[in-house]
Amino acid sequence: MTKQVNSYLAQKLQSPFHIGRISYSIPDWIELEDVFFKTPKGDTLLNGGRMRVDLDMWGLLNNRVALNQIELEHIRLNISRTLPTQHSISNIF
Repeated sequence: MTKQVNSYLAQKLQSPFHIGRISYSIPDWIELEDVFFKTPKGDTLLNGGRMRVDLDMWGLLNNRVALNQIELEHIRLNISRTLPTQHSISNIF
């Protein structure tokens, strides 16, 4: 599953993307380890250890991605805010 997720997201985002390990507990959470993501401009956006995401499963059942909580451990995150555009994270999915 990890290989398929890496391939899909790298192609969809058109940027280097890597997840070393995925674990999950349905219906509650997904945990990603050894995560790396570069922007199309070549800047490292996310790099590091462990990312645990608490999902809203009712939202998923209604074709909506909603996150209750995100936990980061040993993660380097590079975020900058620009003027609003037509692009958003919803375009990834």
